[in-house]
Amino acid sequence: MEQIQNSYLNGGVILERFEIKNFEYINRNPKGWNEVLWTIISHKSIYKQIANHNLEIKAQQVPSDFKSVSSFELLSHISGILNHGGAYSKIEDRPNDKESVDLAWKSIKDLFTDELSSYNLYKTYSPWSNWHFGVAWDYSLFMFGKGHKELTMLLITDTD
Repeated sequence: MEQIQNSYLNGGVILERFEIKNFEYINRNPKGWNEVLWTIISHKSIYKQIANHNLEIKAQQVPSDFKSVSSFELLSHISGILNHGGAYSKIEDRPNDKESVDLAWKSIKDLFTDELSSYNLYKTYSPWSNWHFGVAWDYSLFMFGKGHKELTMLLITDTD
């Protein structure tokens, strides 16, 4: 993640992990991901942790385009983010294809103790907080551990 942070010169990276106590609510909520996300991030302990990053979030800001995708896409997303870099990263400072995939895989193995197949991944490229710049470099990736009661949040933004 440090390499991503170093290439997103005008933006940044936020990586947080939260304990989710009412895990069954997430798995069985019929109202959709947006309500689940808002319920999680508006919880006082999680909101306080998010606020440490100067993130301000309102329910109407949570985008409706969060998509559930294969957890294996995490490798693809992180590899691509590393390889493409931020708005002002120099091409010669970016890892090549193989290095990008290797770095992404190492980051994933460092972050997650179980196989990727034991997680659910949700993603959006839409800005949904005051922290995002609303440009092509906005990424929000949320990983729910199926066998764990945890949520890992990876937010990335940059500006041109």
